[in-house]
This record gives sequence, structure tokens and C-alpha cells, in this order.
Amino acid sequence: MKQQKRQYYSKRYVLFPGLTLILAGFIFLWLENRFYQYVDDAGRLHESLFLPLGVFSVMLGLIIVLLWTGLKVIHILKSRR
Repeated sequence: MKQQKRQYYSKRYVLFPGLTLILAGFIFLWLENRFYQYVDDAGRLHESLFLPLGVFSVMLGLIIVLLWTGLKVIHILKSRR
């Protein structure tokens, strides 16, 4: 029973936030393409912050999901012994 509870909590508190960050990152990147960037008369580039937010969210989400997957694989290999 404790094992099932632990798996539920690991999915709920680690996997789902990681997947949510990946989804949020892709939404930010989609929004980056929706809002235009332009160069004004002074030569300054004006762009939104969606690109850095999107890249950061996707990278952090991927790191979390990959760590969760790695820990699951290690746990499965240890339990087979």
C-alpha cells in the first residue's frame, strides 16, 4: 500500500509539474510567434519575454521529467534484484 502511495505522490508532485512546465513552455513559444518583434527608428530591437520564458520552462520541465524517468528506471532495476 505504501508503495502505491509513493508512486502516486511521485507522479503528482514530480511528473505532472514537469509536464505542465513543458506545456507552458510550448505555449510561451507559440505566443512568441504570435506577437511581432520590430526594430524601431533608433535601431533597438523590441521583443517580448515569451522566448526566454518558453525556453526556460521547456528546459526545466525536460530536466524534471528526465530525472523522474531516471529515478524510476533505477528503482525498477533495484526492485528486480
